[in-house]
Amino acid sequence: MDFLYIVASHKERQAEALDKPYVEVCNSSLGVRPDGYNVYDNSFDKNISQKNLMYCELSQLYSMWVNDFDYEMIGLGHYRRLLNLNPHVHPNEFRLDSFSNRKTVADSIANSMQVLDNAFFVSTPFNVGSIIDHFDLFHPQLSDLFRHSFSVFQKQNSNLPSAEIFFRNSGTLSTCNMFFGSKDLVDRFCNQIFALLFELEKDAPSDLDGYQSRWAGFFAERYLSFFISQISEEASVIYRPVVSFD
Repeated sequence: MDFLYIVASHKERQAEALDKPYVEVCNSSLGVRPDGYNVYDNSFDKNISQKNLMYCELSQLYSMWVNDFDYEMIGLGHYRRLLNLNPHVHPNEFRLDSFSNRKTVADSIANSMQVLDNAFFVSTPFNVGSIIDHFDLFHPQLSDLFRHSFSVFQKQNSNLPSAEIFFRNSGTLSTCNMFFGSKDLVDRFCNQIFALLFELEKDAPSDLDGYQSRWAGFFAERYLSFFISQISEEASVIYRPVVSFD
């Protein structure tokens, strides 16, 4: 199959199962497997299921990335959010109050999937003024670690632009860790973000509360926007609205 669209979940199924090209991958940290899924993030020998509280949907992405990425186009969504890849459907038509027609909507989106060379779809960005100021406002416990990430990223990617300059000067932020892109581009992003996050784990605060403990997912959202800036001149970056099911 040409497409893989990973739909990350962490709780018992709430809606009708999605068909290919969607693969619903549920987290199974601490040995608990919510009912209703065929694939779990610890179904594979290589996985970071036990880190799901930090990595959120990235734990499911990691399992698929290191074990089964033989597709031309690869996407990441959530059990309650997908990218609207159908340019002919107004996003207001997808403002849903429940999961009741999630499969119908998902099938419509799947019918719009196509193989595009060097293309990367991502959620329509928000203008937040300055990404670093916005991050400090919502994640003050993580400010030091976020700044530390700039130098770690530069050491790992000395040939790439400065993360610090980007985050200080850019206010364009695509949220939710959602994308659909050419395999080479998705692979590039995964290499960048997992190398960075695994290194930052060594310095992550140990006293974070429930929400702030999801630091890896928060960092990935910002670094996804930074990645978009890196590839903007060489790839087709296409912004699409998010379909929300709750």
